[in-house]
Amino acid sequence: MEYYTGIFSSSLPKDFEEILHVVGLKVLGEMNADLAREFHEGEVRKALKQMFPLKASGPDGVPPLLY
Repeated sequence: MEYYTGIFSSSLPKDFEEILHVVGLKVLGEMNADLAREFHEGEVRKALKQMFPLKASGPDGVPPLLY
């Protein structure tokens, strides 16, 4: 039990600079601005209509037909 407690515990590190400087950026400034912008009702409708109406898109089991 001590073994599993040890491997699934955290020392709550605070300084991640040593690790994060080697991780490359995947979302660049322009991409982030596009993702963070306000969306419009038409965009949401279009995306929902492209989904299979009775297939859940995630683990919650809720199909797009509900929306």
